[in-house]
Amino acid sequence: MEQNGQFNEQINTKKPKKKGKIILGIILAIIIIAIIALVAVYFLVFSTPQYIFASTVDSIFNMKAQTYNTVKSAVTLNGSVQFEDESINEQLTDLENFSINIGSQINYQNQSEIVDLGLQYEDESVVGARFYFKDGEMYTLLDGLYDDYIKVDLETEQANLMQELLDLTKVQGKQENLIKAMSILGNEIKGQISNVGTFEKSTEQMTLNGENKNVTRVSLLFNAQEFSTVVINVCNNLANNNEFIQCFEESPKDALLDIVASLEDGEPSSDDTVRISIYTQGLLNETIGFGLDLNLADNTELSINMNIMKETDDLYTVSYTQGDNYINGRIEIARAENTEENQTGDAKITLEVSNLGTMELNMGYAYSYNQAVDEVDTRNSVNAEDLTQEDMNTILENLMQRPLIGDLMTNI
Repeated sequence: MEQNGQFNEQINTKKPKKKGKIILGIILAIIIIAIIALVAVYFLVFSTPQYIFASTVDSIFNMKAQTYNTVKSAVTLNGSVQFEDESINEQLTDLENFSINIGSQINYQNQSEIVDLGLQYEDESVVGARFYFKDGEMYTLLDGLYDDYIKVDLETEQANLMQELLDLTKVQGKQENLIKAMSILGNEIKGQISNVGTFEKSTEQMTLNGENKNVTRVSLLFNAQEFSTVVINVCNNLANNNEFIQCFEESPKDALLDIVASLEDGEPSSDDTVRISIYTQGLLNETIGFGLDLNLADNTELSINMNIMKETDDLYTVSYTQGDNYINGRIEIARAENTEENQTGDAKITLEVSNLGTMELNMGYAYSYNQAVDEVDTRNSVNAEDLTQEDMNTILENLMQRPLIGDLMTNI
């Protein structure tokens, strides 16, 4: 009897373990089914051409409001050209020694703005000026030419416009209206392209940053009649959307209806096609480029092919062809700092244009937000109308001593 009791006890202790394994198996099965279902939904819905186009439209047209107390920016530009015509190159050999400096400091708290403009040659200042606006008044400081700020009279409309651009409440209102208008426009475009045109999806091999990679190309193909219908419907609906119209100080209704009338008077051919493409990469369909193909059946020389590709986080390429003409571009970015409050770095833009040559633009940039701006003291300013002949002579003499300016003025 004692042995039977021990045997029954062993059976009873084993049963819960077996039952626990069954429950665990059921849970694992449910998890696996859920994962399979999520993957299926992803590939059936989130990777479809329609969804990729709709999400791309959202990313373009759904803007976010940003408000800052101060905004500072500084940009330095210089470039060079290499034309196919050597005689032009000889006249522009000095171009790469020039640089242009543009700076801005906006203080929304006291509604003031500083703008700095300068031209340099071989790192020496040729001419520079600072413009300061506050309380409807404009002042300018001529760098190294005159010691005090000069007050410049503005027309009432100009002063009001400047003041409005610095009124944070109005700036925020305009920003909110723009965000609203862009959202309405994006939704209208999504609604129209879902009803007209043909979606296509393919895998293609492209050279990105010197490497051959597989990318997904999602396209929306229209014939010219379908494309015209989409534009007409979008413009008509926006023109009759009071919520959209009220986002603007000047109503765009007439301009939208003019586009409609122009397209309705035309006779688009069903043989001509427009293909808009989005290039993506990876399981998450990261957007890496856009393409546009305009094919004219009766005049292939005017057909257009254009692609904009993000080859890496710091390299973008642009290609445009129309018949025998082409433009190839590269944008290379070297970021030094990229935070919410500060963005600094350098960029190089290179363009190769058929039958013309190559152009290179180098740009240094610095943007900062909610940082201290320069204090400006205009207490000793002089009205422009009160400048004496002696003041004018001083300005001219100082100008003549600047690099290049003296030679230029002497030869005039």
